Amino acid sequence: MGIMFNFQKSNELCPDHSVEMLIARGKLVCPVCAKNSLEASRKVDAEKQKQEWLKTRTKQAFFPRRHEDCTLKSYIVQSKPQQIALNASVQFAKDCEENLIKNLMLVGSTGTGKTHLVCGIGRFMLRINKSVRYITSAEISEKVIGSWGRKDQTEESVIEDLAEYDLLIIDEIGLHDSLGTDGKAKNMNDLKKQAVHKVLFKRYDMMKNTVLVSNFTEEILKDWLGDRLWSRLRENQSQVIPCIWGDARTGGVA
Repeated sequence: MGIMFNFQKSNELCPDHSVEMLIARGKLVCPVCAKNSLEASRKVDAEKQKQEWLKTRTKQAFFPRRHEDCTLKSYIVQSKPQQIALNASVQFAKDCEENLIKNLMLVGSTGTGKTHLVCGIGRFMLRINKSVRYITSAEISEKVIGSWGRKDQTEESVIEDLAEYDLLIIDEIGLHDSLGTDGKAKNMNDLKKQAVHKVLFKRYDMMKNTVLVSNFTEEILKDWLGDRLWSRLRENQSQVIPCIWGDARTGGVA
């Protein structure tokens, strides 16, 4: 039950708003000041809730600890190719904000900041209330194949779960052997690859945005994905961005 106050007129004006102040419990109260104070308090509470929500969703996104604070603004550009990669990442994030169904693939050398960029995209998506999940190709295959021997989980449920995110970032694409020429699995590595393909096909069917990161070249990645999946991932003018400048981890020049 709310607290009830009996207000009395005071015949005094608020020096800030020039409105008549009221007397409540023996104190002078300006109705405009009181309203502004209440609105400010609500804004503070709303911002606190937003930050708590963002903190929780960031944790649930499973960004690598090294990159969990990375943003698109914090990406350092030292060359034209890096600027192109950053521009493409920013545009992709804006397209997602506009609910456009696109994908983005970053390919090329190690240590070029690909994971920084995609985690920056992920953090942007979280700030616009989109669900995000970062995961490696190997982790996807482990989850899918690991469900085969469980009673509380199925392959379909794992794939469905990964397909539900507004944005799925799959890093380290291509660390498995290729499928046979007939498209069937020949060994465990082929089964791992098939597991990743199933998630990608499902996300395409559900019209979700996906980001792929790989050390492959564009040509090798296309071969790894296969023509059918490659065609789907390139739909709606989705881009492949080559990142082939120097390795920053070893002091390479961009």
